[in-house]
Amino acid sequence: MNIMMITSEAVPFYKTGGLADMVTSLSRSLSSFGHNVSIYMPLYDDKNRNFSVEYIGASDIQLAHGTETVGYAKALEGDITYYFMLHPIFGDRKGIYAENGNSYEDTLKRQTIFTKSLTGLISNTRLKIDVIHAHDWMTGLFPYYYKDKYKSVFTIHNIGYKGLSNAFEAIPLSLVLDESSFETTSEGVRIINSLKSAILNSDIITTVSPTYAKEILTPRFGEQLEGYLKQREDSLFGILNGIDENVWNPEKDKHLGDLTYTAANLKNKAALKKKALSEFGFSKNDKRPLIAIISRLASQKGFYETISNMPQSALDHILQQNNCLFAVIGTGDKKLEDDFRAFDAKYENFSFKNTFSEPLSHLLEAGSDFFLMPSVYEPCGLNQMYSLKYGSIPIVHKTGGLADTVIDENDSKEHPTGFVMNSLKAEEIENTINRAIMCYNKDNNKYLAIQQNAMKCRFDWGQGAQEYISLYNKLLNEE
Repeated sequence: MNIMMITSEAVPFYKTGGLADMVTSLSRSLSSFGHNVSIYMPLYDDKNRNFSVEYIGASDIQLAHGTETVGYAKALEGDITYYFMLHPIFGDRKGIYAENGNSYEDTLKRQTIFTKSLTGLISNTRLKIDVIHAHDWMTGLFPYYYKDKYKSVFTIHNIGYKGLSNAFEAIPLSLVLDESSFETTSEGVRIINSLKSAILNSDIITTVSPTYAKEILTPRFGEQLEGYLKQREDSLFGILNGIDENVWNPEKDKHLGDLTYTAANLKNKAALKKKALSEFGFSKNDKRPLIAIISRLASQKGFYETISNMPQSALDHILQQNNCLFAVIGTGDKKLEDDFRAFDAKYENFSFKNTFSEPLSHLLEAGSDFFLMPSVYEPCGLNQMYSLKYGSIPIVHKTGGLADTVIDENDSKEHPTGFVMNSLKAEEIENTINRAIMCYNKDNNKYLAIQQNAMKCRFDWGQGAQEYISLYNKLLNEE
């Protein structure tokens, strides 16, 4: 089967979040089952590109104001061919979606050029495609544009990002859409809703965990798209994301050097904790439990609830007890960055690094005792899976993929894998984190048993990839 993934980002080339990891790791798994998988995305920030590509042609796209020429290039990584669309509207800019916290104002033009460019790629490469699998709002117009040519699967990674544009912007782009792509706001403004278009025009809709597939059918989580999803409920499937266990695996993690470890031998994990403690400015011999946060700093992630009503927040109370350490890596919302800097300055047991670093993230996953992820909503989440794999016990809110992957001690006396809060009330956050700390400090045998359960969890793509293959086959057999 010939499958084309269409995305705005994919590792190892571009990444802002879990979308990039998911697209590549799923593609590799599908390839391992014998399918021919390619990935198509724009090429960004061409002047600072640190990888090589092979140029393979160009084509013209007609817009109302004239012709736009786009180029094409490719790169091979393992069994996956990555195809890139080249155009200054992407290549001359440093960001994928935004710069300096400000989204690009010509997002619809960028979407249009990317969407219309697929035809030229296929004519240049004579690429055979059985199914196009588009991901998230940036690719939301693909299912509409190519519904008469290809079967399509569309994956919602986060329904909170819809790809909204004023309908008037479509006129100079010669962007012809039907009513399935438009809506009218409560203020009477006509807009294009890319996610709505994908929901109504793709053959199959998937999202990244079974619980999230149920949640987005409700007004609480559906972001005003729940009515359209209800219309397509028979074509909506929740498939839990997997992780690439060649990348996120304490037994062979290249970022850990000689300090790789297994569930049967945790000696090097203890050494990695010392290394992580030193990296974050703590004494390497500190015996307190180390709680990690590695996250995009956004309102979705539950940090506002964790620090609300400073200096009497749940996090303040926990830090004041002085029986644990917090190490935080994150960038994003400026207010959250500033708040975490304030915690860093106030508490000796809190350390914040306002950065993103892949090596540091791997070190902290491996060297921490707990991983805090109190998301308001979480379509799937990958970090809790990494943490389970690395024996850094997750402390999470019961929502979306977190509910599907972490089992609280109160839900399973035999095989608990973490600590789960049932709400984001300050008292519940505080109590759940304190339960975890008390377990570590007062009942080490229980902590080690939970850690062993966690490290036995399997989150590779085997099952998920097979579920996607079944959906692709279902589509092709309908012809």
